[in-house]
Amino acid sequence: MTVVLKLSADRLFDGDVLLMTSDGVEDATAREILRCNGMNAQEIVTALGAKALAQRTGGRRDDITIIAAKIFLRDENEK
Repeated sequence: MTVVLKLSADRLFDGDVLLMTSDGVEDATAREILRCNGMNAQEIVTALGAKALAQRTGGRRDDITIIAAKIFLRDENEK
């Protein structure tokens, strides 16, 4: 087994979503769901999971793992 690790640094902004999925979730499906504004992390995971399950064809039984985190920035003056 070979693992390839790609590191990058990006700036995160209020409302950004970090999304990690297994190969049982198609990239295009994930991009489609992420275009839905106003969804919280749980809603994103639920919608993406349902869509991924619906797209299974030909007896394909790949695992589906989805982790989502939505970024909320707070004012530095808030406690």
